[in-house]
Amino acid sequence: AVCLMAWIGWQLVESVETTQQLRIDSCLRQVAEEAATFFRSMVDHVPIGISRTDLSGRFVFVNEEFCKMFGTSADDLLGKTPDDVVPQFATDKSGSINRRVLEHAQPEERIERLTQGEREQFMKVIRMPVKDDQQQVIGMQAVWLDVTELQQAQNRLERYAQNLERSNVDLQQFAYVASHDLQEPLRAVSIYCLLMEKNYSGQLDERAMRWLQFVING
Repeated sequence: AVCLMAWIGWQLVESVETTQQLRIDSCLRQVAEEAATFFRSMVDHVPIGISRTDLSGRFVFVNEEFCKMFGTSADDLLGKTPDDVVPQFATDKSGSINRRVLEHAQPEERIERLTQGEREQFMKVIRMPVKDDQQQVIGMQAVWLDVTELQQAQNRLERYAQNLERSNVDLQQFAYVASHDLQEPLRAVSIYCLLMEKNYSGQLDERAMRWLQFVING
């Protein structure tokens, strides 16, 4: 009887522990699901594109903003490489940059020009390696910010500065030529005034002589 009571007690304790463990596991799953939902909602509503690729270069995650940037959907991207679904990537050096980030396990940041037909985009892209618990690189994550308007404004400003510099050079050349062209007539006038002073000084009054001196000395 004592053994039976002990066995029943042990079973009750084990049952309680199992029930508590199941409740804990259920709570943890619920928290994890809520956290994942919150994270996904937050990532999908930030005004920047976010993508993640595995070591083979295939998309394993993209947010909504990234899809909007390139006019596609997550279903069309996941499991595929950028070159498969986003043609403008092939016109840039993204492939070599991705390989360098994975090989060196170091982030890189740059402005990239992407084109598709007549459409032109400038993206500020920050690429960084993704590592597992053992610090082994398992993929790459990239953050994309559309800076097309800013870059186009900067390009216009650079063109304006270049045009202004050319205008300054042209103005300097004109000033040099004009100065050189005016020297000869002024020299001729000065010579004639000297001749007038020499040959007609006795026939000119003091006022006329003063004017001649102004011309010669000028």
